[in-house]
Amino acid sequence: FIEIEIYLSELLGKRVDLVEKSGLKPRIGKHILQEVIYL
Repeated sequence: FIEIEIYLSELLGKRVDLVEKSGLKPRIGKHILQEVIYL
């Protein structure tokens, strides 16, 4: 998982956070999902 984050960060030149939906805290999960960019 970490290796994919590093690879994508280097490839895109941006910070990348990979998280499973089940790992999101309910209080902020909706807000995060509104900003998701699917690759």
